Amino acid sequence: MVKNSLNAVSILFFKILPIFIVLKNHLYNTQEGWNIHFIGWFLIVMILYFAWFKPMARKVHVWEIQDINKLFVYNFQKLRVVLLFGLLWWLWIILHQDYELIKETLFLVFLSVSMGWGFGFLAVKNK
Repeated sequence: MVKNSLNAVSILFFKILPIFIVLKNHLYNTQEGWNIHFIGWFLIVMILYFAWFKPMARKVHVWEIQDINKLFVYNFQKLRVVLLFGLLWWLWIILHQDYELIKETLFLVFLSVSMGWGFGFLAVKNK
């Protein structure tokens, strides 16, 4: 029972709370209104991750082990890095207006994932 509770708290702190923190701090600005660029960026990242990247990563891992489709495996591995830095560059352009708010958001996300890691560590059962 305690293990399940700690796992639930770990998931809350590690996966859900960081997204909530980023959305709370950057989705709506009282002076400018809705941050449409950030909403678009967030939706594109979610669609890319769940519709393309996550399913393809499993297939590519199997292909890499089986040593087939070498060209696709190579391109997928390199495209991941290109997309990651492209999305980070686009995010930096979108959020560059207020460095203090970005610093606070990154700190809160760091605390959240650290606490989630800690709760997950406590939930692991040693034999």
